Amino acid sequence: MTAAELANDLLDGSRNAGSLGDAELRAVYELAVARYRAFDPIMPDEVFDTVLAPEFAARFPDDPLLTRPEPESAETLGGKAVRHEIPMLSTEKCYSREEVERFVQRIIDAGLALGLAPNEHSLRVTQKLDGLAGTVNSRGQLLTRGENGYGFDISHIVRHGIDIDLETPGIGELVLSQQVFAKLKVIDPDIKHPRNVVGGIVSADTLSTVGMMAVEAHGVRFIRYDTLPAIEVPADAFMADFDEIVAQAEASYDFCLTDGLVIESTHPAIKQRLGATSHHHRWQAALKKRGDTAVTTVRSIELGVGRTGRITPVVHYDPVNLSGATLAKVTGHSVGRLHEKGINVGAKIRMIRSGEVIPHILEVVEPVETPFQAMHCPSCGSPLVEDGTDDEPALVCPNAVGCPAQSARTLKHFFQLTKIRGFGTATVELLVENGFTSLLDVFGMTVDDFRACGLGDKQSANLATALDNFLDGEIDDWLLVAAMGIPHLGRGDARKLLAAYPIEQVGSLTADKIRAINGFGPITSPVIAEGLRAAWETLSFLLQWGVRPVASQPSSSNPAADCPIAGKRIVFTGTMRQGTREEMKAQARNLGAQVQSSVNGKTDFLVAGEKAGASKLDKARKQGVLILTESEYLARLAS
Repeated sequence: MTAAELANDLLDGSRNAGSLGDAELRAVYELAVARYRAFDPIMPDEVFDTVLAPEFAARFPDDPLLTRPEPESAETLGGKAVRHEIPMLSTEKCYSREEVERFVQRIIDAGLALGLAPNEHSLRVTQKLDGLAGTVNSRGQLLTRGENGYGFDISHIVRHGIDIDLETPGIGELVLSQQVFAKLKVIDPDIKHPRNVVGGIVSADTLSTVGMMAVEAHGVRFIRYDTLPAIEVPADAFMADFDEIVAQAEASYDFCLTDGLVIESTHPAIKQRLGATSHHHRWQAALKKRGDTAVTTVRSIELGVGRTGRITPVVHYDPVNLSGATLAKVTGHSVGRLHEKGINVGAKIRMIRSGEVIPHILEVVEPVETPFQAMHCPSCGSPLVEDGTDDEPALVCPNAVGCPAQSARTLKHFFQLTKIRGFGTATVELLVENGFTSLLDVFGMTVDDFRACGLGDKQSANLATALDNFLDGEIDDWLLVAAMGIPHLGRGDARKLLAAYPIEQVGSLTADKIRAINGFGPITSPVIAEGLRAAWETLSFLLQWGVRPVASQPSSSNPAADCPIAGKRIVFTGTMRQGTREEMKAQARNLGAQVQSSVNGKTDFLVAGEKAGASKLDKARKQGVLILTESEYLARLAS
């Protein structure tokens, strides 16, 4: 299944981000970022903000894609890169009153630490514009946000006749008026969003008809944030007057499309104390809008089977139109949740699609008395067994070997992680239908076997060659183990496991040995041990037939074990000068260090580059963790 197809499944509610494999999640995330940069988004902003970004951050907390705002590309905008005089950052997102309350408390706590009572400083509220963010610098250039401290110069758009004050420095957004956008939609119904029109104008040498009409109607403007109507409220009164403040702020400005409110501290000392991450200011947050809702009736419930046998229900309901889209199905997350909420055929549910986000069930308006029953696996017919937690019990199919759905998902997981070309969703499902249900089966296939499954001569030959090349190549040992699809053993934990034991020993590891490794707990360790034993036949086959695993860390007999950082727990934060952060992490692992994603009481030291994360620095100081600059860290390596 392609990234675009997976994104569509997320949008229509038939899948959730948590059900995606690591490779699938990364593919969808990278596609979403790329399409956003090209002003041709594959999904609404809120899907990215509330679904993809949190899931991606949970699995890949130190990925560079998370530590900078989504940049534009020079190819799209056609401008040259110019260093920002003041870095442009993104804005922290809030989606509920509770999240806003936590943000406001952060501001109040910072004030108290400075000796300021909550009634001695204020919060400023403005509407959040939905356009192309930019800044006019002291040299009279209009720069986009860009990335890594550089923006793209789009000052050339004044030649199109857009009136922009390039003499007054300031930050704002290039937007299209709602009134003009409504007229353009009549002419060209395919226009998706005002931002697309703005992007087309910025990137065009010659304006299109739509772009020319937008400019001639004076619909395109650069709105500075400091010119927006604002409401200022003492910090101690903000949450008490929250509803009134939101209503007043939302009615304060209607020139262009907005997608929420921006809330920020006005006190310079509080701003300085809270500072910023490499992604956003900690003294500022955006409250995103909630969308339309509709009540509908559940018509059927379909069961899906995951790679580990977990049953995920998909709730089908009478179609409703929300935020311009017709919706008819949504994930039910787990059978336990359906039981808890009283969701079954005939139940009335309230659906929401916040700001064009993917649909979810906001509430059950009329539950049913008869609980939803799921007794057998929809793929293999095996009796289902209970699994999960007391808070959210789940059902799983225990037939890991004979269930076609589990077999197909396990194979897809392996081929996606190992990047063996040609084994897409359709091909894998075809192989399973023809009885090739395990990796041992597939690696034993010949060109004739592929042909017998109905594949063409060229494709059959390519698949056989791809398997041979893999068997004759190198792969990181932890990635090979993670590709086995063992429950609770993703790439991060597989790396930890292989740092402690060589791959040749993983098939005989006990739960106690796994639990003794930092980061593994008493609940998951027995499951991982069992999974490793079950996967050992396949791993052993791959090793015997030529796959060369590259050890993730040296053994204790390796001279690198005497390195000053061997066995140390290290966290890297900020921008490094001597290489990327990922390169420095890889080097540290090869020298025997344990690289952590976040600071905790066991961390030995934090290596802080430029624009180091304020939260990690604060936590390191509180935990008594040694903080090293990049140069101090490198000097330690050389000692």
